[in-house]
Amino acid sequence: MKYFAYDDKMLTIILQGILPEVRLIGIGQIRGYNLLFHNRDKIDQSGKCNLIKTQNNADAIYGVVYEVLPREKHKLDKAQNLGYGNQEITVKVMPVSDGANNKESGLMEPGYAFTYVAHKDSIFEGLEPFSWYKNLVIEGAKEHCLPDIYIHYLQAIEAAVDSDKAREQQNKQFMGK
Repeated sequence: MKYFAYDDKMLTIILQGILPEVRLIGIGQIRGYNLLFHNRDKIDQSGKCNLIKTQNNADAIYGVVYEVLPREKHKLDKAQNLGYGNQEITVKVMPVSDGANNKESGLMEPGYAFTYVAHKDSIFEGLEPFSWYKNLVIEGAKEHCLPDIYIHYLQAIEAAVDSDKAREQQNKQFMGK
C-alpha cells in the first residue's frame, strides 16, 4: 500500500517509530491541492497539516511516498486519528525526478496513494502550528530533498511558541537525526 506523507510523517524516524517495516519509495507531488496548518490537534489545539482540494492544477503539494504493509496500516490509522478528526483519501501522485531519493528508489510512474486529511469539523481557520511541529515538517522535507522553493514556502509559515516546554523538548528529539 502506497502512503503519501506530507506532514511530520515525512520524517523517516517518526514514521518508522509507528511503522517499523515501512519502506521509502520516493518523493512525489500531488496537484490541485494546497497545504494549510488549520487541522486542530485534539490534544494541544495547535494547527497541524491538512490538504485542501482546489480547482487549480497549478497548486501542488510535495511529499514522500512510502510502502506500508497492510498488517501495519492500523498503526498509522491510529497515529493519524482516522475516524477521530481525520479521514483517509486517495490521491494521484506524480513522481518528482529531480530529488535525490527518486534516483535510488525507482518511483518512475505516476500512481495512487492514500493519505489523511482533516474532517471538516476539525478545520479551524487562523490556527498556527507550534514551531517544533513546523520544524519537523521542514526537516522531513529536507531529509528527502524536496524542492528548495517548497522548503522556503514551509519556512515562511507563521508558527507559535509552545508553552509546554516538555512537549516541545520531546518533539525536538526527532530533529537533526
